[in-house]
Amino acid sequence: MIEEQNKTKVLIVDSQPFVRQGIKACLNATGQFDVVGEAADGYAAVLAANTCRPKLVILEATITGMTTYETVKRLRKLDENVRILICFNSEDPFEIHELLQAGAGGVLQKNAEPAELINAVRAVAGGGSYLTGNLVSRVFSASTQTNTGVNLYGLTSRETEILRFVADGMSNKETANRLNLSVRTVETHRLNIRRKTKAYALSDLVRVARRLRLVPSADPASTLDAEAHSLGAIPE
Repeated sequence: MIEEQNKTKVLIVDSQPFVRQGIKACLNATGQFDVVGEAADGYAAVLAANTCRPKLVILEATITGMTTYETVKRLRKLDENVRILICFNSEDPFEIHELLQAGAGGVLQKNAEPAELINAVRAVAGGGSYLTGNLVSRVFSASTQTNTGVNLYGLTSRETEILRFVADGMSNKETANRLNLSVRTVETHRLNIRRKTKAYALSDLVRVARRLRLVPSADPASTLDAEAHSLGAIPE
């Protein structure tokens, strides 16, 4: 039996209570882990991590409050040694590569069997990495393309130019004036950009622009809106 002080401290972050309880039950069954906190969104995750100081965070990729990418960056800024395992439904290799670059130690499909969850947790908590088998080659390919600055989405030069302006915060009217185009033409280009990149929210378009190196990457803001989001924290 492993003594409490020698168990790996874990924070579970998922929007659904029954999922958190299921993960907790799997971890407790091993006798190797101590679930020291739970959280339902990104802001609560950072607040909880600041309080319970886990060694490992199991993080759902569809959390609310802030993006998974921002949550990973904030958790790593809070503790550069914290290990993070992402539980993901998506198989977008570029998004997964981005999360690994932000500091995640591994990615596990949410439909994985409990035995694979434990294997992934042990690997990431132990300082290693973990990727579900069918993602390894795809993420490696995405890494190669991203590092060489290849246009990953087949955007035209005009669409690339407009995406850069969008990521810089310019409106359709401002972009049209800058490029001497009609607003309707800019709107059409933006629709094409969304269709090709499958990025429909502005925050997603900004992330695509960063992947293509059209705008510099930026760390998320260092301050937390603790008062507005503290009710999302669920202490152990």
